[in-house]
This record gives sequence, C-alpha cells and structure tokens, in this order.
Amino acid sequence: MDEKTESALLCELERILDSGGVAISADFKGNQLTDEEKQAIELVQKIVRKHSEQTINQLKIMSSIVENSPYFIAYKTFEGKCLYVNPGASLLTGYSREELMENYVGLLFGDAGLGRATSFKEVLAEKGIIKNEHVATIKGGEERVFSGTSFVIEDGAYATLVLDVTEARKIESEHMQTLQTMNSILNSLDAMIYVTIPQTGEILFMNEQMREHYNFGDDVIGKRCYNVLQDDEDGKCNFCPCHQLDEAPNSVVVWEKANPLTMRLYKNTDRYIDWHNGEKVHIQYSVDITDIERTTRSLTEALTDISKAQDSLEKALVETNTDPLTGIYNRRFFNDKLPNLVMSLSRSSSPLSVLMVDIDFFKKFNDTYGHGEGDYCLKKVSQALKDSLPRDEDFVARYGGEEFVVVLPNTSEDGAKVVAERLLNTIRELKIPHENSEMADHVTVSIGVTTGQASHTHAAEAYINWADKMLYKSKNEGRNRYTYAHFEEET
Repeated sequence: MDEKTESALLCELERILDSGGVAISADFKGNQLTDEEKQAIELVQKIVRKHSEQTINQLKIMSSIVENSPYFIAYKTFEGKCLYVNPGASLLTGYSREELMENYVGLLFGDAGLGRATSFKEVLAEKGIIKNEHVATIKGGEERVFSGTSFVIEDGAYATLVLDVTEARKIESEHMQTLQTMNSILNSLDAMIYVTIPQTGEILFMNEQMREHYNFGDDVIGKRCYNVLQDDEDGKCNFCPCHQLDEAPNSVVVWEKANPLTMRLYKNTDRYIDWHNGEKVHIQYSVDITDIERTTRSLTEALTDISKAQDSLEKALVETNTDPLTGIYNRRFFNDKLPNLVMSLSRSSSPLSVLMVDIDFFKKFNDTYGHGEGDYCLKKVSQALKDSLPRDEDFVARYGGEEFVVVLPNTSEDGAKVVAERLLNTIRELKIPHENSEMADHVTVSIGVTTGQASHTHAAEAYINWADKMLYKSKNEGRNRYTYAHFEEET
C-alpha cells in the first residue's frame, strides 16, 4: 500500500468511528483497495455498530433510573429552555411536570432566582459544574431548603440534580453541629437497602453496601432490625415508619434521623411492597447524607445487587416452604400462611373453607408395597389434589405423613362441598392399586370439611381442629367420603 492510499484509509476509518459505523463514503469508494483493506473497513463498521447498540441499552437503563429517582432531576439548554423534568421533581415541589418544564426557576426561586440565572450560566459554562444551596418556595407557599448540583452534559445543555435538605438543616441547628454542605453530600452518596417483616422486624434481605457500611456479616439475616440497627433496642422503635405505613399501606414515608451506632445522619424512604410469596413487607432505601456523593454508577450497582440478592432469596424461600418429597407446600408454609389469611379475610368477613385429607389405610399400603411405592403414592395424590384447585388463591400443603390440608379462601359451604367431592373422585380415578384396603382395590381418601366467616377473633388453629374433627368422623363412618360441619369459634 502506497503512502497516499494508507493515509486515505486511515481517514476513512476515523470517519466511520465518528459516524457510528455508516457505510463507506462515496469519496472513498473511488480508491483502489485490496480485499484485505475492504475487510478491515467492514470489520471496523461491525465493531462500531455493536458498540452503539450496547450504548443504547445502557442509556435505556440509565433513563429508567432517572425516571424512578425520588430526587429532582432537570435538563436545560443554556438558552433557558427546559428539555426534561423527572417525576421526582413533582413529588418534591408539588408542581406538575408541565409547570416545572415551563419555568421551574421562577416558580421555586422567584425573581431572585431569575436574576441569578445569567451569571449562573456563565460560571457553569466556564467551570463545567456548580454546586449551590437556596431556599425554594414549593406549591402551597411552604419554604424548603434545596441543594443542587448542575453540570454540563454537552455543548449548550446542562443537567441539574436537586435534593430537599430542609430537615437535615433543622437537625444541624438543634444539635449545634455543623454538617458539611450539600456539595460534600453529593460527593459521597451511597444507597443502602434492606427488607423486613413489618410485624416482627425480622430482616429478610440487606444489600452489600449496607452490610459493609455497618460492618455486618451474613448472619444479620433473620435478626431483628431494632436489635442490630438501633443499639440493641428491646422492641420496635417508637419512630419506626411501619407505624405510619400500617395506617396507610400504599403511602411512602420519607424521614431523616441520626443513627446511634454510626453517629451519622440518614435520609430514609420507606414503603410496603408485595414480596414473592404475596405477603406485604417493609423496604427501606437509606442514604447517608452526612458527607455523600451520589453517582450513577453507585446507584446502578446498588440496584443490581438487590436484584441478584432478591433472586437468591426467593429461591431459598421457595425451598424453605416446599415439601421435598411431594413438591407442594409444607406444614411450615401452611402454619405461617393461615393466620395471615384469616386476618386478611376478616376485614371483609369473607368465608374461609379448610379441608383435611387423609389417605385411607396408608400404613397397610406401605406394609404391602414398601416405602418406595408409598412415596410414589404420596407424590401422585398430592399432585392430583393440587391440580384439582384451579384458582390461584387456593392451595394444598402436606400436613404430615399421609395427611394433607386444602385451603379455600372466599369459598362458601356449597363451594367447599363441591371441591371435596371433586377431590374424592380425583383420587379414585388415579386407580393406584391397594389390595389390602378395606374400602376398595385402589387408594381412596377421607376428608373433613369446615367453613366459617373469617373474623379477627378466630384462631387459625380452630379451623384445623374443626376440619380434623370432621375427618375423624369420616373415618368412623366408613372412610372414602367427606363430612362437613359449619365452623364455630372455640371458647
């Protein structure tokens, strides 16, 4: 390759890189290229295109993070046109996104803010980043202290990130402490996340950032949050946000407090979310606002960590709640689920039906065919019971040995009887041989059924007791049948 051709080739490769991998330019097509040179250019095009696709995917992820951030994020041109305001800005100020897009500086900071705008943009254009703190008037007339960081994104445009630090400044005054300004806060932000059971405070999950911050080990899971985070308190803290969330489960509680273990100040965002098992759990996003720097990378890593940890936790909890032989729920899951179900249904006085199911003469089955066939029989019966429950809210669990319990929320007496008859026929139709059964030449079951209008005064064990009494009656009256009795509260 001569020097002229080599120079032209290098110029063309540079043009491809700058343009994102477009086709060979018309000017360059006139050059005489060897096959190897053409292949080199095509390879560079492919690499650049692949890199562009990866960049687009990363931008989508970052866009989702910005849209769901609880903080005020805006994007403006130096001419003053606002190109974007995130939903968090409306939550922080009370104004709609449309109002903020039109003139958020004037709305929040008045004439003084507009007067500072010219000099602000000149300094920002020169330095590339500005951090400041001002008093803003949000919708309704309340004055709040906002701390913001503005930085140049590209020629002619910049982004602004705003935090409400009013409560932090009040705590500074009360305790006569001088905290660093919001400049240092934004330079060291970490996101810490943990999940607890609201009623007990038991920790279900804690991300890696929070464990490292508090110097916790893996054994923190299962402990009470008030024991490990609040200097070994004896019970739920009086300032626990769960008190407010119990009264308004769909709300979000944002608050700030100093921690006695670290002597640092935290801004916390708390809410209830649905856990993988359908139960409501408490989740807290905690940010150290003593001297923090909030970067996109740290937030992305935090979200990735919690996603991976939640996947692992969900897998572990599924294994904990599943009977290893039959693959259906185990007694532990049933014992945890039924009391919560009774309380949930009691709010609307909805009916709850419980069925106890027992395989007839199962000991004789094991004695006749061996425990291997006995295990096979348990698997077949349990799967048949599960498949006979079409509604997602119904479930069956192995109660112990050859006993199973079927739970039917929002099911009346008539519905429970229909299900019981269906279960009897389903097991009969399996035709599992049982030559020593006193009922038939195949496996059968006996069932006890009870139905009651759920009430907060009902004990979950009482439903089991009633269903068990009816199961005992079915056995005494000949087995291979169901017996029903309406639930009555035990005294």
